[in-house]
Amino acid sequence: MIPFLPSRPSDPTSFYFVSFYSIIRNALQCLSEIQNLELLVADRNYEAIVTACKFPRMNRFECYLSLTPSLISFLNNHPNINYLQLAPHDDLTPLLSDPLPPIILPKLEYFIGNSECVSPLVRETSLRAAFVFWDAVDEGPAEAIGALEQSSSETLSVISCRRRGWNLDLMDLISIRLPNIFVLSITNLLIVDTHPSEVNMGILFPSILMIYHYLGIPRDNQGLPVAI
Repeated sequence: MIPFLPSRPSDPTSFYFVSFYSIIRNALQCLSEIQNLELLVADRNYEAIVTACKFPRMNRFECYLSLTPSLISFLNNHPNINYLQLAPHDDLTPLLSDPLPPIILPKLEYFIGNSECVSPLVRETSLRAAFVFWDAVDEGPAEAIGALEQSSSETLSVISCRRRGWNLDLMDLISIRLPNIFVLSITNLLIVDTHPSEVNMGILFPSILMIYHYLGIPRDNQGLPVAI
């Protein structure tokens, strides 16, 4: 694991950092058998390093990098990935205006990342769990949720969303597009014109209601668990 460094991205033209990046690159190239790579560094210079490597046995890849054609090429060279984290923050720099090449990860089951990454990522997958983050100013959740519906409506059991501002539209959208999920988490929820008790979870998500019943958790008339 390469941990998060809070400083700004380093300048690769610096003599000292050229040596540092060379050490990291050489180390990774000597670890071709690794199965889990955590590149938790907010530095785009690491993209050139990691995309020059190949790890045939890797099944878990976590990074703070945004999708680019070169990173997609790297991902496609690792078809055994079943757990992927990309740009898990809400200040993602907008992706390239040109369409991104297809991402093919047939074994992917767990995804964590910005909503901008969802549509190009999940075309050929059947996710079991998705943790999605929206930008502070976004055009709405329809595209990302629609992509999850198209690829994973029969397999997706857990969805966690972090989105600022209005979220009743997100809950309505998930209830229509992904009604069979078992676990739903929405953080940064801010409902200004509607009291949360007016959102009937039992009607929106009957599968969640079934889980409450199975576990013997008492519920109120809105389908929400009652504190014991």
